[in-house]
Amino acid sequence: MATTGILSLDEKSEWTPDPTFRIDTPRLFLSHCSPDNPEDIDFFITLSCLLSATGEGTPREEMQTLMRQRNAQALRFGWPGWFRVTLKETGTLIGKCTLVRARPCPEELWWPAPDIGFTFLPEARGKGYATEAAKALIAWAQETHNVKEVLGFCAASNEKSQKALQRLGLVRWGQGEITMLNLEDPETMVFGPPGRTSLEGYVDQNKLRIIG
Repeated sequence: MATTGILSLDEKSEWTPDPTFRIDTPRLFLSHCSPDNPEDIDFFITLSCLLSATGEGTPREEMQTLMRQRNAQALRFGWPGWFRVTLKETGTLIGKCTLVRARPCPEELWWPAPDIGFTFLPEARGKGYATEAAKALIAWAQETHNVKEVLGFCAASNEKSQKALQRLGLVRWGQGEITMLNLEDPETMVFGPPGRTSLEGYVDQNKLRIIG
């Protein structure tokens, strides 16, 4: 894995993505997304359609706000939350990989660790791209920003995502009620760092309750 343009914290009120930044893997590269780049906005709206029960994407203004919120994490934690993933062979955008801690909720509900996520276009699935990108992003965060642990969430019915999270070294904790995500759906599967047999002292009950 190779990286350039490593992000550093500064005193600015707003972080501007470095266009030269990239995390290289054998087949892919990850780069910062920009809420000022129409291509990024359009692509992330397309990805949001894939996650929507109605097939409708996130409205443009809302998507820009979300992208700015994720980039604002760079000022607080040292890394932006959303990365776009490009296939090296063709230069085509194929998905996004995310590492998120802060969310639009009270700070007392934030996790002690970021959670990893990924969404890829249908034609890019089943090729190991999500695992490749997520491993590289986690390694980058560990090496450059001292991220020690990572969490993961997915639908209990999404076996492919569950297998991908396990390939990243995460352990299935069980189905949970997750306050920070405004989810009270017991079908949400929670994955966490290996070596833990209890949530005590790590995630408070007011943030997460394993119910199955």
